[in-house]
Amino acid sequence: MMKLIENAQAGKTHKELEAQLNIRVHNSLLTLVRENKITRERVDNTYLYLSTNKHNAQTQTTRRRDISKGWAGNDVPDWLTIEILAAIVRMNTLAIDKQKILSALNAKAIIATETQITHVLTKCNLKKTLGSV
Repeated sequence: MMKLIENAQAGKTHKELEAQLNIRVHNSLLTLVRENKITRERVDNTYLYLSTNKHNAQTQTTRRRDISKGWAGNDVPDWLTIEILAAIVRMNTLAIDKQKILSALNAKAIIATETQITHVLTKCNLKKTLGSV
């Protein structure tokens, strides 16, 4: 669990960890925080579990706040645009499935919304199938 939190682009919430691991994580998270093996910060009325490295934790928090703002004006950060496009390439298929992209990103501990994926597809002039570009 520490590695998942440490490697997460935007930290991890309790719910995200439970969904990813399919186990109850509350007590484990509290123990890890008390033992200073992870840190946590309150963001949008929930705890965000973060790296113990201050620089990494700051980056994770910034990315999470960007995500929670919804990127006003449909502006998706470059790093997320690259991750979305890479997920499409890795799928090795002509059909673009937003849910599969979200799943692929979640597997890498990257949080994105369907709206952000739609924005990237529109910005890059990609349609439902790559053959229709």
